[in-house]
Order: sequence, then structure tokens, then C-alpha cells
Amino acid sequence: METPLAPCTKIRHGVRITCDLGMNQRMRPPLRLFLLGLLLLALPLQSGAQPPQVGRIILEKGVVLVQNAKRERLLHKAGSVLPMLAGDRIRTGAESVVTVKLRGHPASVVLQSQSYLELGELTPELSLVRLLAGKGRFKIRGGASSSSQRQRLEVQSLRASLGSGNADFIVGVTDSRIAVLVVSGSVRFTPLSHPKQAVAVSKAQASLQEAGYAPSPAVSVSKLVQNKVSAQDDPEDFVAAILFPKAAPLGDLEADSQAALAISADHAQETFAILRGMATDQARTASEGAP
Repeated sequence: METPLAPCTKIRHGVRITCDLGMNQRMRPPLRLFLLGLLLLALPLQSGAQPPQVGRIILEKGVVLVQNAKRERLLHKAGSVLPMLAGDRIRTGAESVVTVKLRGHPASVVLQSQSYLELGELTPELSLVRLLAGKGRFKIRGGASSSSQRQRLEVQSLRASLGSGNADFIVGVTDSRIAVLVVSGSVRFTPLSHPKQAVAVSKAQASLQEAGYAPSPAVSVSKLVQNKVSAQDDPEDFVAAILFPKAAPLGDLEADSQAALAISADHAQETFAILRGMATDQARTASEGAP
């Protein structure tokens, strides 16, 4: 009796050629799944070139330079709106004002001239930004609902952080000091190297931290002085307008976190080198805008 041919058996020139179609069929589905997996893994690499949008940057006046690892944009037309991406660094020029609105967060920022802002962690519970130089007004709209109570705004400088769940406050940062004026609500003013020396600053109060010192005790500020500080552009206006009480030298206190201070010191060198280049940026802006 003649043996039946295998499913893919062929006879060519009298020679029987047999393949195991069943084995081939058994191997194809895993192979297809493997190739499909490789394709799916590759898709995020291709589509993830652009960081996610996390808000908007609105140029009120002057110029602003926006940078991250993927782009560099220079805005010099009042009213210009730029999508804000995760990881953006924002630098304002002289006589400039920029509004930053965070998507899905009850926090907003108004940056004044010669300011440098970095976006940090943005989660449903926390909006973290870093004001490394200049002056900004920060607002977070807390509420009675449990979801809004969990949302906090934290503003970090090179030496301290300011955190709040419901406040309107103005921060001024230079290479040697950071000051805060609380218009409404309350803010916790915490030195990075000595968190236990944190100071609570309430409505119509201000505090100052100078290099080598803890934050000063909160001092009351009149409405007239509040308006003056708010209207001025220079972060040094805090010291000129407000008489701050003396603060304890940090050298007399035990440090809680040397690592935080070391990181800030390293970042300071880079930050102020960048700020010294602002004049060059503005000169380039002027030349690009010239007819």
C-alpha cells in the first residue's frame, strides 16, 4: 500500500521533498506574537520624542526664553502663548512678565523680569516648581473638597522651599537670599539644610532667609507695603521695603540634611552662569525683531 504524501510533500524529478507543515504552523503564531511585541515596544520610542504638555506659557510683555532637552523657543511678542512641556526651563528678560498656568492643577505663576523657573514634579497631589532667581507670584486655589485638599504647591530655591495648599504669595530670590510675602493663606518656609528650622508665614506676613542663616521670624506687613512689594520688579525690593527681624545663624544649629545643601550649591553655579547670559539672549531677540 502506498504511503500517503505529507501535507506539503512534492515530487520533483523523481525525488520526494517533504516539509512538516504542522510544525511550521505551530511555530508561526509565537513568531508573530514576538514580532508584534517588538513593534509595540518600538512605538513609544518613536512617539515619545516630545515631552507631554503640562500647561501654557503666556508672554504678557518683554521677552522669554523657554528651553528643554528637545526645544528652544524665544518669544518676544506680547500675547504669545506657548504650550508648556514637562521639563521646561523658563527665563524672562528685562522688563518682562510671563504667566504660567498648569494643566489640571489649581496653581499658577506670574514671573517678573530676570527670573529663572524650572518645572519639577507635577502630580495630582503636588505641583513642584523651582524659582532659582528673580521674582514670582504663586497662587494655589485650595478648597473644601478632599481632592483639592491633597493638592499642594511647593516652590524651591537653591536654599529653601515654600509649601502651601491654599495661598497667594510672592517670592524673591537672589544669589544670597530668599524672601516671601504672603498675601493670603499661609506658607511653610523651610531651609533645605535645616528642615526643623521651618517658619510658618501667614496672611500679611513676610520672612527672609539670608545665606548662612535660618528664615527670620515672620513679621507683619501693612497693605501699603504689600502693594509696593507686589508692584516692584526687583527681588531686592523685599529688603528695601520690609524691616526683617534677626535670624539665627545656621552655623549654630545642627544640620538635618547636608546632601540637600550640597546639591543646591552645585546647582547655583550653573544657574547664575545661565542668568548672566540673559543680556545676550535679549540682544539676539532685538536683532531678530528688527525690521
